[in-house]
Amino acid sequence: LKTIPAQRKKKMIVLHHIGSLLEKGRKYPEKELNEFIQSFHDDYATIRRELIIGSIMYRENSIYELNPREMWADII
Repeated sequence: LKTIPAQRKKKMIVLHHIGSLLEKGRKYPEKELNEFIQSFHDDYATIRRELIIGSIMYRENSIYELNPREMWADII
């Protein structure tokens, strides 16, 4: 990923792809999630925040967990 897409539809496609590579039911410490996201793009903080905004992930006390797929924001 060279740049984070500005267009919502394209951004959601990227976020859905990243979310689909995470394990269901697994709790990710922030540092581990950052390292995972960095394999796609250096701006892990923006992507991590977008995963929360798009309801792909849930955060509590710096621990992240994947939401059920039906909760994810639509790509449209």
